[in-house]
Order: sequence, then structure tokens, then C-alpha cells
Amino acid sequence: MEKFRISAQDHIIRNVVECLHCSVFGQGFKEDWNYKLINECTIEFTLKEGKQIKIADIFWFGYFTATD
Repeated sequence: MEKFRISAQDHIIRNVVECLHCSVFGQGFKEDWNYKLINECTIEFTLKEGKQIKIADIFWFGYFTATD
């Protein structure tokens, strides 16, 4: 899994992008992943070259995005 997409309501995608920029977990997540907004309801993540997938980082980013 070097690339994945999330499709959701636009306010959820906006919240994800906000967390990528404003939260410590989001900023840490961006160290390993690039993101691209496909449209207002879809975001795509691509693993950066030389980085490894850390399942715990994906879990915690999702958790704190949901509770933020």
C-alpha cells in the first residue's frame, strides 16, 4: 500500500487537511506521506520515496483527526 484514497463528505476532507497542517500528528504524518486533493470529497495519500509504512501512525492520525 504505497497509495490510498479517502472519499468522504467535503467537511470531513477539510478536517483531514486542517489536521495535516495544524496538529502535531498531522505534521508528523506528512513527514512520510504526500497528499493531493483530487476534489472536494476525495484526498489521495502517496508514501514518500524511501519511507516505510507505519500502521500506528495511520491509526493515530485517524484517531486524532476524528476527535479534533
